[in-house]
Amino acid sequence: MIGNSAIREITRLCSNLKYFSLEGCKCSRKVIEKLDRNIEVEWFGTESDWSDTGSEN
Repeated sequence: MIGNSAIREITRLCSNLKYFSLEGCKCSRKVIEKLDRNIEVEWFGTESDWSDTGSEN
C-alpha cells in the first residue's frame, strides 16, 4: 500500500506531475493538503478512508 512518505516522494521527484490518483490509498489528509496545488488529485474514498490517526510519515 502506498503511504504518506511514498506520496511525498513521488510528488517531489516528479516535477512535471499534473495528475495523481489516490484510488486505494490510505493516506493522511495533512499530507495531501501540503502537495503542490498544481497537481490534480483524484480521490475515490470517503471521509472514513483518511488515515489521520497515524503520523505523516
